[in-house]
Amino acid sequence: MDESFSYLVGRTIESAGHLVTKHPNLVVIKSLSKDFGIAGVRLGYAVMSEKRVSALLERGYLWNVSGFGEYVLDLLNRKDFLKKYEKTRRKAIRERDAFFRELSGIHGITVYPSRANMFLIELLDGTKASDLLVRLLFRHGIYVRACCDKVGLVGEFVRIASRTAKENKGLIHALKVSLSE
Repeated sequence: MDESFSYLVGRTIESAGHLVTKHPNLVVIKSLSKDFGIAGVRLGYAVMSEKRVSALLERGYLWNVSGFGEYVLDLLNRKDFLKKYEKTRRKAIRERDAFFRELSGIHGITVYPSRANMFLIELLDGTKASDLLVRLLFRHGIYVRACCDKVGLVGEFVRIASRTAKENKGLIHALKVSLSE
């Protein structure tokens, strides 16, 4: 079970980690890199049964934490850091929700709800996802992910990440311009 985006749900939710004692095949993973916006750090953890941990250790699956990773882990023990993080987390959720409302008002697309910091958008006006990607990137400096390789999606789809309120407004404008061409 991946709990990597649980911080964006909008409320505190209990981890399923305590269920591994009742369900020995359950592995709960969490990416701290995603939670704190530090993807390059590659920092996370897994909760699993002792038997699974032993099996992984026997096979040599043990990773060291980098010096920067240790620094980030030390930050997580600081109350002042966690207080600032909580304020930032709530702001990111508000900005994501406002972004969704704005995106939903754009003619010619369907925006699928998400609790993560990104949205799947279906292009309904005949625009190809790859064409939209190129227009947004070269004319506006904005990268979106074309989802042509996603199994199960039939049609034209892009994935757009929510960022700051200012960046989201710029993306909304660029998207409207690019879809009207």
